[in-house]
Amino acid sequence: MGVAPATRSYRNPNDMNITICGDGANPSSGYSFIYGGDLNSSSRIMKGTEVLVENRSLEALLPIFEDAYPSTYDFHRKWWMLRVRKEGDKLSFWVDNKLIGEVVDPAPLETGRVAVWTRDNGLILSRIKIYYENEQIPRDPVPMDHLAVRPVAEVHPRQATLTSSTHPSLYADFETDLSGVSNRDGDQGAMVTLATPGAGGSEHCVKLVNTFAGGTFAANLHEGRIDLRQFPRLAFDYRLDSNARVNLYLTVDGQACEIAFSGFERAAGGYRMIGKVPNVLADGQWHHVELDLLGHAEQAFGRDAKPIATDLFIGNMSSDDYLDAGFGGNQAGAKVCLDNLALLKPSAGEVQVAAKATSGVTAAGWAISMDRDPAGRPTEEVTSEDGSATLTASEDGTWYIHAMPKLADGSWGEVENLAIRRDTTAPILIATQPEGGVLCDGGPIRLRLSDAQGIGIDPGSVKLGVGDREISVADEALSYDPAAETLSVDLARLDESFGEGATVTLKLLALADRNGNALGEQSFAFQLRPDPALDVPGEPMIAVGDMPLIREGFEIGMGEWSNWGAEGGAILSLDDSTAYSGDRSLRLYNAMTGGSYGAYIRKTAFDAGRYRIVRFAYKVPERLRADLMIHVNGERKSIQFTDTDSSYKRIGEIPGVQADNQWHVAEFNLYDMLRRDDPHAPGYRVLQM
Repeated sequence: MGVAPATRSYRNPNDMNITICGDGANPSSGYSFIYGGDLNSSSRIMKGTEVLVENRSLEALLPIFEDAYPSTYDFHRKWWMLRVRKEGDKLSFWVDNKLIGEVVDPAPLETGRVAVWTRDNGLILSRIKIYYENEQIPRDPVPMDHLAVRPVAEVHPRQATLTSSTHPSLYADFETDLSGVSNRDGDQGAMVTLATPGAGGSEHCVKLVNTFAGGTFAANLHEGRIDLRQFPRLAFDYRLDSNARVNLYLTVDGQACEIAFSGFERAAGGYRMIGKVPNVLADGQWHHVELDLLGHAEQAFGRDAKPIATDLFIGNMSSDDYLDAGFGGNQAGAKVCLDNLALLKPSAGEVQVAAKATSGVTAAGWAISMDRDPAGRPTEEVTSEDGSATLTASEDGTWYIHAMPKLADGSWGEVENLAIRRDTTAPILIATQPEGGVLCDGGPIRLRLSDAQGIGIDPGSVKLGVGDREISVADEALSYDPAAETLSVDLARLDESFGEGATVTLKLLALADRNGNALGEQSFAFQLRPDPALDVPGEPMIAVGDMPLIREGFEIGMGEWSNWGAEGGAILSLDDSTAYSGDRSLRLYNAMTGGSYGAYIRKTAFDAGRYRIVRFAYKVPERLRADLMIHVNGERKSIQFTDTDSSYKRIGEIPGVQADNQWHVAEFNLYDMLRRDDPHAPGYRVLQM
């Protein structure tokens, strides 16, 4: 078992697993007997990705550390005996001679290999016995042919580099070499090689091959620093195997971020999901991606954040559903092909380019041209003595610059290509939603836009008139989604009353892309009608006192929620995969065993006598141990949530807490708890929560 760095004690044990009837490369290919799976929350028998039987009782798990440390001979010096058996269609699972799972499979697997495995853990094995009815001769081949492939890193030595000062671009067509794409995480990551053919009939692409089942399947795409204001767009062609489950990752302003691609749409542990590539197809065919990286960063961190990105890579960093062991995808030999990888800034005006010979190459002159063909080749004629040129793109879109050096011996060298993009066109309005101009459920109203392959819409340029009021994305009622290129107006957040049957007029007063290309003013009208499905009388309600101090649904931001405890504290992110209401919830991830797992709810002081009730929806696993902490009248105090003890004075408990990974609502009277604890206090000023 591993050791937790923070406390130098044993980590919570997990995953002593056996697979039978497997193919020798992928645990998910056979029957898997999982002991202490999913962070030691369940033991199960699986067939492929299907759970045949599961046992979540404490007797079927490894020792639990949350409430007390086990005795020496229950963990530190203990040997476990695992035994699995397949007899016809019946599967049985024993631990220390105790049956913890048994099931009948009506369509049993009959042959295969045996594996002992774990994940994020280590095992010491002293004795292994395998009993079988018959030995299959000859044996089926293990599906690991991809390991016989010798990676190719270069077609020929690179003879030139090509840049543009007016239309910035970092471009890789993989016709020369890997252009910086490289393996990440050793044998847990992807094998990286040049392959043929590429997208659109080109000769080469880069191919990522998953060396072993699961792992991270990761490859670095760009290891250097990226100023997203200089390179706001990411574009590439891709071809995915049907079981390739990978996402894009990068660090923005020091925060680890994730963009959903073909993998999970919920963030991996320690990452913040900041966007999603829509309509990804894993069908073995070539497709194209356009992504507004700057827009996603600004949406996640605000326009005032420093949009500096580093460590751009592709892979899978999630352990959910045993994907990191090859369950549900990323089996051994899975492939991802990429081509025409570009970070670029679409711009207007003439194109200034500069070609430069690489070390050891002498260029007597250059042939430079520009066209719409990614595999174009300039005429063998010197057009530039020093490699500089001014070119003109006649229309908007992607153009390809081709530079070829004339070598000292009079021969012509290899062609170097650079993709740039011209953008002088304003964004357009595609559609309004709901269609027909009738709003039945109160919102939201959506304006679907498109900047095609332009630089991207500038959210800061947007001004929208709602009746007599003008709003921008700085107002909580208006938001912009760069992935869907959609403006959303939530009338409920305007704190204005619109009567049934009223007509709401929206005026798009201003909207432009980041190059200043502006869409003209437009107007829309929506009639408010009750939704027939919701046309029932509401419950009587009496409102007393102030508006709520906090009214945060996490649809747009996180309010005052933030990390407490630095590296040992919680990593916070908005989660689109689950919510009690609306589309998003707040997700807290514990990145360090033995850390504080802390998060500020509110740093601004408030009067608990004025704001007495605390109410929130929650979804927590059964093994969570956490309390609500408050700093009141100069003293820290705790309110029990799911923890069993506390280092601080406990003044009460949240009633009816259910830790079952389902959504529930909790409510308690903070003022009453404080009065019972300290009835003589002149007041209850909560400095932090």
